[in-house]
Amino acid sequence: GDLDNTVDVTGTPVDDQGDPLGVNDPTDSDIASVDAIEPSVSVTKTVYRDHDGGASCPGAESVTGVAGRDVTWCFVVTNDGDTRLAPVLLDDADLGVDQGTLSVLSGDLSAMDPGDTAVLYYEGTVDGDLDNTATVTGTPVDDTDTPLPRTEDVTDDDTASVDEINQSLSLFASNGHELVMP
Repeated sequence: GDLDNTVDVTGTPVDDQGDPLGVNDPTDSDIASVDAIEPSVSVTKTVYRDHDGGASCPGAESVTGVAGRDVTWCFVVTNDGDTRLAPVLLDDADLGVDQGTLSVLSGDLSAMDPGDTAVLYYEGTVDGDLDNTATVTGTPVDDTDTPLPRTEDVTDDDTASVDEINQSLSLFASNGHELVMP
């Protein structure tokens, strides 16, 4: 944890034979501080129907849609720790995207100060049922973006899903026969 350690030093001035000089004893003190760091990063992944340049982000945990219809996946990344992170990497293997191929709505993943948020999105189409997970990883750094020694990268993941539905129309003719149209 955090620690402020105060050290007080007092000395007695002496002559060459070790006898006290009879003057005021000099004193000094100093404080050494330890600031325990708690780096953390989080990602919230959502999805919504349609394309609008990410304007409807953050979306929902799950949507249903007809094959070929437009969907947009949203990724909200937050440095929710107390340490600068640089870089922050985002990967969604099932969608085949990462921070280099996603569109940025706001923020910057190259370096994130505590409390910073970045919103990215990906416009695609419904292509079968898909439960996919996005993973985010951040490297804790100092104020010169040098990785902090003996500090591990922080990571988080979140999942969103698309369920494909089949459209069909059933008509019953007056003779009782069913006509099904995909």
